[in-house]
Amino acid sequence: RYFKQAIQYAEGRGPLACSYHALGALYSSLGQPKKSADVIKRGAKLESDQPEVQYHAAAASFLAYDFISAREFIERAIRQSPRRLGRDYNLKGFLLLLEQKYDTAEVVFRQALSVNREDLAARVGMGHLAIVNKKYSEAERNFQAYLETNPRYDPSRGFRVETKMALLGMGWLLSNQNRYPSALEFFDKILARDPSDLFSLLGKGNAYNALGQFEKAEASFKRVLELDPENQYGLAEMGLVKLNKGDAAGAERLFKRAKAKGDEKYTCPYEGLGLVYLKQGKQKEAKEHFERAIQINPEIEFKKYNELAKIYIKQGNTAKARSLLQKSIQNYPYDPEAKLLLARISRQ
Repeated sequence: RYFKQAIQYAEGRGPLACSYHALGALYSSLGQPKKSADVIKRGAKLESDQPEVQYHAAAASFLAYDFISAREFIERAIRQSPRRLGRDYNLKGFLLLLEQKYDTAEVVFRQALSVNREDLAARVGMGHLAIVNKKYSEAERNFQAYLETNPRYDPSRGFRVETKMALLGMGWLLSNQNRYPSALEFFDKILARDPSDLFSLLGKGNAYNALGQFEKAEASFKRVLELDPENQYGLAEMGLVKLNKGDAAGAERLFKRAKAKGDEKYTCPYEGLGLVYLKQGKQKEAKEHFERAIQINPEIEFKKYNELAKIYIKQGNTAKARSLLQKSIQNYPYDPEAKLLLARISRQ
């Protein structure tokens, strides 16, 4: 009530952004990031010449998954104050990470570190780049350096962008190493503050799926699709749960819906359809989809390599299977399947 009264009082008398920001900060502390962003953006548009105001609107938009607005506000902040290389550049770097523009993101984070070698938010960004490059020990050091200094997990307090990215980074890092119970702890730290956080719900669902706890995985992905019914990741990951539960037809429908969203950087719909067709005995269709998944992204996912290798083993092409399995192990050394398959064909 008081903050709304402050906004009414300030109208026509002076700057409004501070009152809007105060109300937005309150909504943020109550775990309502979308409402927070809407209010803070309103104030930022009224004072579009203030870089600090633009930064706060960008950060609130980022936490509310409005990345288009986040990009607009942070670019405006940087134009207005180009020498301020700390928070502004780090937020821009996080946006570039989500756009998978890793080389440009690295330039941005290194610019921030050139000004302040102890910039822990920039180290969080470098931690995400280390995950991309499979330098997991380096990634963990960077995330822990931030989290040990800034343990702001308290649900009653507002999040910083870099805090959320550090917690997400730890969750993704641990998942990449098959350390799923520990990964769940970090996703839950975010969800304690924002139960609607899509990245954390997706990460949590993936962890439960990998642990074979399919009902819990399904609940996480169901929540994602309640919040965003056409979420490509939610559709595809729910498809994997359906497939794991034996519902190949339901899985196929979900993978096709996810594929229709058209994000060519996302391999899961192709990999999922490959698994469905393999289960149905349609080796030609399965092979085509696994090969398409590898063409899109040869560096991350490992399962498509293993399943395609199995097809080549059945066809008697052990040389091709061996090269696929070696790449699978290079990409993901934590799963034993590729090593077992490689050992089996080596004995033949």
